[in-house]
Amino acid sequence: MKTKLLFFLAFSMLMSGCSKQDATLPGGFTRTHDDMTGDITITSPLMMPSMNGGMEINKVILESGSSFMYIMFQTNSSSPHYGEVGLIVLFEDGTRLEKPNLDVSCTYYSSSSNTPFNYRSYLILDDELYELFSTKVMKKFRLYIYDVELFARPAEKFVDYVKQIKDMV
Repeated sequence: MKTKLLFFLAFSMLMSGCSKQDATLPGGFTRTHDDMTGDITITSPLMMPSMNGGMEINKVILESGSSFMYIMFQTNSSSPHYGEVGLIVLFEDGTRLEKPNLDVSCTYYSSSSNTPFNYRSYLILDDELYELFSTKVMKKFRLYIYDVELFARPAEKFVDYVKQIKDMV
């Protein structure tokens, strides 16, 4: 099941050119409909609670009616590292989440930036992870070797986004 979800996630990102934004929802969330698959994706505003990284939560509602949620973590760097893995999240209460085998993608996005390489990782939320991110405030995260220290207010707002997106359709 997890492999199917990861494949769908990758396919959804590839097919994003076939999607159109059809609504801006309360709180700045957007709702897009994929013309090719019939799936709907709801996306939170990109939270940039740091100078060098951020995250957003997404909910994908499949045409079949089932759904799943995932968090996209991102940061930037001046150095390219391809094929790397690893996500660590530290929460304000000391809780630590480690996903040592989670893929981290690297893409080149800007020749005019001091940090032209963008790193992203996608964490699919099961019930346990949803509970964690909807009740605890993140302090920092690491993608591969890149640490992102989070500012308190945006990190707290992200907890609200995780709670809000669950019931959106």
